[in-house]
Amino acid sequence: MILSKMNKIYPFLFLILLTSCYEEPFYDLTITVENSELEPISDALVSVQVVDIDSGHVIVEEILEQFYEGVTNYNGEVLFSFENRALVTARTCYNVDGANFCAEGHVYLEENSNTKVRLMLQSQEIENNNCIFCDFLN
Repeated sequence: MILSKMNKIYPFLFLILLTSCYEEPFYDLTITVENSELEPISDALVSVQVVDIDSGHVIVEEILEQFYEGVTNYNGEVLFSFENRALVTARTCYNVDGANFCAEGHVYLEENSNTKVRLMLQSQEIENNNCIFCDFLN
C-alpha cells in the first residue's frame, strides 16, 4: 500500500525538482574601447546593432528601437545584456581635441557567457577606415 503511494508521488516530485532547477539563459556582452596604445577610453558612446540569427534581419521593435547604446566607464567598458542569441555589430565614435576616431566589431553571442569585444579606435583619416556610421561625418 505504501509502495503504491510512493510510486505515485515520485513522478510528481521529479517534475517539481526538474522545473525548479531550470535557469533562464543569459547572453552578456562586454565591449572595451581602447586607443592605439591599448589605454581604455572612458565616456565613449557605443552603439550595438542586433541581427537575428535565424532570419538575418536587424531586430527592430518599439522597445529595442534599432540600436542599444551605452557609454564606457573609467575602464573603457560598457555591458549589454540580451535575452536571445544574436549576431551583434558594435560601433563607437569618439572625438578628442577636434580629431575624430571610430571602431567597429562583430561578434556572435554565446549562451550563458559574457562575450567580450575590444574596439581599438582609429583615426578617420587612416586609409580604408570607414566611419560612415559616425555623426561627425554628417
